[in-house]
Formats: sequence, C-alpha cells, structure tokens
Amino acid sequence: MTSGFLISVGILNLDDLVACYNSTLTSILDKHAPLITKMVTVRAQVPWFNDDIKNAKQHHRKHERKWRMSGLESDRRVFTLMRNHTTKLMENARRVYYADFVSDNNTDQRRLFKAANTCMLLGHSGNAVYPPHSDSFTLANDFGRFFIKKITDIRTKLDGYDSAASLRDDDEPSVAGPLFTTFEPVTPDYVRKVIVNPPNKSCASDPVPTTIMKDCVDVLLLVVTTMINLSLKDGFFPDKWKEALVKPILKKPNAHLEFKNFHPVSNLSFLSKLTEIFKAVSHQMVHHMTTHDLMPVFQSAYRKGHSTETALIKIRNDILMNMNNQEVTLLVLLDLNTAFDTIDHTLLLRRLQSRFGFTGTALAWLRSYLSYLIDSNTWSSMIHVQIGAT
Repeated sequence: MTSGFLISVGILNLDDLVACYNSTLTSILDKHAPLITKMVTVRAQVPWFNDDIKNAKQHHRKHERKWRMSGLESDRRVFTLMRNHTTKLMENARRVYYADFVSDNNTDQRRLFKAANTCMLLGHSGNAVYPPHSDSFTLANDFGRFFIKKITDIRTKLDGYDSAASLRDDDEPSVAGPLFTTFEPVTPDYVRKVIVNPPNKSCASDPVPTTIMKDCVDVLLLVVTTMINLSLKDGFFPDKWKEALVKPILKKPNAHLEFKNFHPVSNLSFLSKLTEIFKAVSHQMVHHMTTHDLMPVFQSAYRKGHSTETALIKIRNDILMNMNNQEVTLLVLLDLNTAFDTIDHTLLLRRLQSRFGFTGTALAWLRSYLSYLIDSNTWSSMIHVQIGAT
C-alpha cells in the first residue's frame, strides 16, 4: 500500500494523490467487503436497562397473555401487580442511574448538557423528518437554495455593511510581533495520535470507515502524513477535502416542518478533520497568537482556560463590583443570527494578515481552505459556498 502510493506511482500533485488514495482504498474495500443491503430492526436503548427489568418484563408479559386467554379477574390482578412491579423497577433504575451520572460528572458541563438533551429527546423517533415533497432530489436542492438565500439575505440587511470600506488600510493596525509565514510539518507519531484518539465517526465520502482506518494505521500512516504535510507546505487545501455532506436537522423535535425550522449540519471527511479540526493547523495558529499576545483580552472562546463559564464569572464579578460601589449596571445581550455563516472571507483573510501576522504559505493555505467551501448532499446538486464557515 505505502509503496504503491508514494514510490511506484510517484504522485506529487496533492489533488491527484488524494484522488488516488480515495480510489485505491475504495476499490480494496469493495473487493473484500462489497456493499450489501440488510434490514435491521432498531430498538431504542436506554443506559439504565438491566437484567432485573428484563426478567420482570418477561414475567408481566407472560401473565398478560395468560389473562387475555382466560379472561379471569384473578389473572388480571396478577398481571396488574406484575406490570406495576416492572414500572417501579424501571423508575428506580432510571433515577439511580441519572443521580449517579450527575454526581460523577458534576465538573463536566459538556457531558451533563449532552445527557440533558438525550433525556429530553427520549421517546422521539430517530428517523429524519422533512417537509412534504414529491422527490428527494428536489427537496435537497430546495434546502440548499434556502440555506444559501438565508445567509445572503442576512448579509444584505446588515446595517452599514460595506465590504470595500471594511478593508481600508488605515483601519488595520500593523502587527508588533513576528510574522507567521509557514506551518510546521507534522510527524508520523503526531498523525498516528490524531488518527487513533478521535471518536469512530465516519462520513459517507470517506473511502473506508474510520474503524478500518484505525486498524490499518500502520499501513496508511506514511501516505496520510505525506498528504497533510504537502497541504501545509504548498499552502493548498485539496478540493476533495472541502466537500461536506450536509443534513438538515430540525432545531426542535416538535417544530413545524418548514425550511426555517431546520439548520444544516455539515459532515466533513475524516482526513479533512485531521488537518483542520484535530489541530494540525489550529494548534499552530493559536500558539502563535497566544505567544505574542494577539488574542483579544476578553475573548472566551477557543482559548485554553477560557469558556462561557469564565465569561459569565467575569460579567457577574463586574456587576457585583459595581453594586459595591453603588453604581448601576446596564447589561446588553447581543445574539447574532448565524454569525459564523455570515463571515466575509475577504475581510477575514485581511484581518488574519494585518492583525495577526499570517503571511506566505500559511496565509495561502487559509485562502485555499476558504475558497469554494463545498456543501453537498447525497441527493442534491453540488453547492458552492463563498461566505461563512462549514
């Protein structure tokens, strides 16, 4: 595998190498594990279900069948007692499980919030629901046009927005610290870690499932490392890695099936997330900005030791200090609608260059990444996104 990619084939162009990587792995997978269709019954799973509850449910169903066959009042009473016993067992098991879960994770807000969402969604079908439609292809394209138009309309309505005026040189202070011109190459050991450690989440555009990639990490390590380092060295992000499969998800489980009540969820290929999300790039960018004190003082996101919790503590402390000084505090809360989706790429790149010192192939890589972010869907036509972030 390794020699076929890097030595025998001798591919130096990154797009060609990515295409070769995808096609080779896909053909190997199709040969040894061809795609087949199976019917699978999916039943809701709950973490607090145990053997006692399972046995109790079997017994109460047995007595239910006996009562329905005999029709005797004595059998009905036995069935009712068994059913109530089963219900009590489930209620106790559920209460004990979540009490222990909260106690064990009282310092992990992310896990607690996720558990709360799971509790609220229990009982809802996991099947995707969409507005009435005649065919899936038309619906997918209608969703794509709606999401694009939504962002375009928001940008059009921005008060006083002038892209050209936003880019005037006199508005952009120069950087006092060193420039960031190139990304450092990643080592095979680093790539192995970021392949093995993440969750086993796959995208339909991946040539092989993530679990198989992890099992074959020793074979694929050299070629994956080479592709990532070629991307960083040449300042180029492959077009194939920009493709995102987008699935519309209802914002709330019981919301009306209208386009405005859906939000798009993008799923990138595993290698794209290795390069971008799993810190091959972001670690170096954050390190540069942190080392040279380029981060805004009050920024609480994407910084180690900062979060929404520290932001709230800061606000609360300021209010209490003002109260001690017998001063009145006016708090204005601003909620930006689809803030990340309305990012102006030209303005973002200009700010990265002038305020944070990104130049050379590092800036070229960021420009390449932002050029034609592609949102795709299994049933729709390809949609090119020129603003916002996936």
